[in-house]
Amino acid sequence: MSRFGETVPYDRTAIRTGWEALPEAVRATVVKELGGPPADIRMAGGGFSGGFAARLRTDSGAELFVKAAGADRSWALAAYRQEARVNTALPAEVPAPGSNSPPTWTTGPSSASSASRARPRRSPWSPGTST
Repeated sequence: MSRFGETVPYDRTAIRTGWEALPEAVRATVVKELGGPPADIRMAGGGFSGGFAARLRTDSGAELFVKAAGADRSWALAAYRQEARVNTALPAEVPAPGSNSPPTWTTGPSSASSASRARPRRSPWSPGTST
């Protein structure tokens, strides 16, 4: 417990946009990339953008980690566009999301989305920790 009250685990800090709240064009792009509609959606619990971030799985077992935002969340849209610029500039040897398997980014005038291979791991660090 901190002086501010009970400590909230980092993986429970995000308030995220749901799948149905995403613009239709964004959902259609993700369904195409995934190879079918998601049957299982597991929202990412940590983060600060408030945009959509989740592992999506189809009935056939295809799985992607997807981030997406529409114009209604302009701050998330700006953050995801910047992430797209940064991720594409990183060398493959950098141990960052998307290295060795870069995400597919789709950006438009009012939306941005990324889809990358879902990985069975967590963030190696959390804000407020030294490693």
